[in-house]
Amino acid sequence: LVLLDDLGQESNDRDGCISDIVYGRYDTRRPTWITSGIDLPAGTEDDQLRGFAAALTSRYDGGFVRRVLETGKPIRLGAR
Repeated sequence: LVLLDDLGQESNDRDGCISDIVYGRYDTRRPTWITSGIDLPAGTEDDQLRGFAAALTSRYDGGFVRRVLETGKPIRLGAR
């Protein structure tokens, strides 16, 4: 199990190490837990998921975002 904490808050992924981890673990079907402090928009769960995807797409490529969301299960912690 690998935990990537606070995804999307790093200054950049110049060397691609975060992308390499996500791609490699996805390809080998290994579990990866990802936390993120990205603010979600108001609305339905689908609206929030689209907002999260858009925020990640601004930092990573579409393949990265697809791999994160395709097999993931969003769990929202905390209250608003």
